[in-house]
Amino acid sequence: MKAQWEGALFAAHHKLNNFMIIVDENGYQAMGLTKDIIELGLIQSKFESFGFEAITIDGHNESDIDNAITQLWESDNKMPKALIAKTVKGKGVHFMENNNIWHYTRLNEKTYRQALLSIDESKE
Repeated sequence: MKAQWEGALFAAHHKLNNFMIIVDENGYQAMGLTKDIIELGLIQSKFESFGFEAITIDGHNESDIDNAITQLWESDNKMPKALIAKTVKGKGVHFMENNNIWHYTRLNEKTYRQALLSIDESKE
């Protein structure tokens, strides 16, 4: 993760106000829950301390996403932007939600069909 933080510091140092990062904050890392592996604390605060303008939103709300992106791009400051999208891993597919095994597992024909059915059911 060191290289990513160095990249964020570089963007802030050079006042890359046309640079935006979107972070999917779903509570998981490759090996499990972030709280169990490496507690990240408040991601928005970290980006702000690096010199970013940052907003945290519901990453499943399209209106919130659109409004936040518009707000960040229209900002007059000379800071890079960070949009932290709080999400649920696998949202909308009941057997994938908050199940980190799907970080590594591929869909087969059966699970693909199950996923499509689950998505259809969640829309009702």
